[in-house]
Amino acid sequence: MLSLSSPPHRPCARHSLRRCSKSSRPHRTRLSVLCSAMRCTMACSHSTAADWSRAMWIESIDIRGFGCLIHRRYEFPSDRAALIVADNESGKSTLAAAIFAALCGFPSQRRSKGSVTLREAYKPWVGDVYAVEMDILAEGKRFRIERDFARDTFVVRDRETGKDISAHYDRDLARHFLHLPLDDFRRIAFICGKDSPSLGSTDGIQARLSALIEGSTAETGAEPAIAALDGARYSLDTGGPLIIDNAVKRLSESIQSKLKAINALDAALDAAGDDARRLDLANAQLAETRERIAKLDAEFDEAAAAEQASNAAAVEKVRMESAMDRAQVKLEAIDQRRASGKSLGTTIAFVGLVLGLVSVGLLVSRILPTVPSVICTLTGVLIAAAGAVQATRARWIDADARLRLERDIEDARNSLDSLQTSNPDGVTSSSRIDAERRRLRAELDDLSSTVIGLEKRVGAAVDAYKAQYPALRDELQRLERERAKAERFGKAIAIARSTLAEVAEGSRKRWAAALNQSASLMLPHLNPDYNDLRFDDTLAFTVRHIPTGRTLEKPDIDACLSTGAKDQVYLAARLACCEELSRQAESIPVILDDPLMAADDARFVNGFRYIAESFARQHQVIILSCSRERHESLSNEAWFGGCVASLDLSSGC
Repeated sequence: MLSLSSPPHRPCARHSLRRCSKSSRPHRTRLSVLCSAMRCTMACSHSTAADWSRAMWIESIDIRGFGCLIHRRYEFPSDRAALIVADNESGKSTLAAAIFAALCGFPSQRRSKGSVTLREAYKPWVGDVYAVEMDILAEGKRFRIERDFARDTFVVRDRETGKDISAHYDRDLARHFLHLPLDDFRRIAFICGKDSPSLGSTDGIQARLSALIEGSTAETGAEPAIAALDGARYSLDTGGPLIIDNAVKRLSESIQSKLKAINALDAALDAAGDDARRLDLANAQLAETRERIAKLDAEFDEAAAAEQASNAAAVEKVRMESAMDRAQVKLEAIDQRRASGKSLGTTIAFVGLVLGLVSVGLLVSRILPTVPSVICTLTGVLIAAAGAVQATRARWIDADARLRLERDIEDARNSLDSLQTSNPDGVTSSSRIDAERRRLRAELDDLSSTVIGLEKRVGAAVDAYKAQYPALRDELQRLERERAKAERFGKAIAIARSTLAEVAEGSRKRWAAALNQSASLMLPHLNPDYNDLRFDDTLAFTVRHIPTGRTLEKPDIDACLSTGAKDQVYLAARLACCEELSRQAESIPVILDDPLMAADDARFVNGFRYIAESFARQHQVIILSCSRERHESLSNEAWFGGCVASLDLSSGC
């Protein structure tokens, strides 16, 4: 029996180890925790020694306001099962809910349209105070739990000192003391007859059973270690923690990105090599073009000088030709005057000759007297002589001037011949040379632009290669090392997980066997027509129907068994889970709300007696029932008084 004054203690070698691990936990890395879990799991998987020394007991609950219960206090015995018998709608289920809420709080629920959360459902019917206080014994110490649901406050006090120690505890005290989260504690230890067949598989219960079988803690068992390994993350320098595969993938993508960048630099450098070859060719063409332009400049200067000389000669030629023309005109004028003088003299001489001949003729013919004829003849001779003199004199008119003009014309002709010889027609025109020179200069500008562009591209490629390649190479090597490290880490995780999975599988088989033994011993007390209740490692179970020898699986149990038989099978399964979870750990208090409501009288008696007389020896059991006549009949049994303490729901005693 458990006693409030002196709770039973069993030898515990792991108690101090657990405290030590708690105190040093902030300084331990995840890897060390996993390694510790593996070492602890492997070392303890073969241990059967009792490793826990604490029992949990609900001593009392003070309900200030919770549903229909206002200002009620209930003190629970430390050596017997507590029985509360009351009619329906009197507050039994409300008391069970108050105990559960005081210990675990309300579960987080979202309010949907047309629904009510548990917190809202249990608001006090009268008054504004919505709070409970509970005294418990756990871990060898006494605590007081104060919950104000209206203000959503939670306080844990050390009853010996009155000190507020809430900071050290989770709001869900079942999780802290029993290592069972609220839902798992409700699933196996908060048993209501109307929903008995609702036991389902849960990873938390399985992990806790495995940890107890292994002799480890909730933090270092094989199941939590596997969960931790499954959730293992690898931290990268350039991002948050990632699962191993994603980290390797991310690193591989980064490596490919760096390789792509390096290949781009190599391609750019290769292209720069082609550009360098084109640059050399362009520079050679540039030098050649410059030489050609320099040569053309010299030729242009020569041609310009030649053209200038040619132009001067042309001017001189024009001048000479003009002078020749003028001299020729003057010469022609002189010749014309000579011709006129000669013509006049010839005409006068002809007239004189004719006159003389006529006079002679007249003298001979004696037409005219001799004297007049002689006079006329002499006159004619004189006239003819004068005409001859005039004609002769006309030949020498401006003889000097004509001679000078002829010399000038001859000199000008000789000068023209000389100019024609010094400026032949085959001399290259400076305009053609200048056109070629302009074309080459435009080509030179294009070549210069090409050279500048090539120099920029080659320089940029070389500068980029020098600036980026060393950093990219170093980063690539770092990423490859990091990926290799991540892959090794992943392989280590896989090996550890495989090893732990083998341990966990063995542990699940062992706790399934232990559950089978406990449940098979319990079930005949609850329903003698069934036995051999067997669990698998998922908490699914089968049961054998003794009269027919048929083995029923869970779907068959749910579909084929009567309500009473089904309740009794599930009750045995739940109690077996509580017993195994308490075997080497804190004793789990069990709250039964009309657990045998569908049982017949005989099975009710046998089942209630087993719970009160056997199961309650190792667990605190609080039973709430509406079967007043049945319990009054049982109260006359000799065993009843030593195993059951009755409490009054209405008075709170």
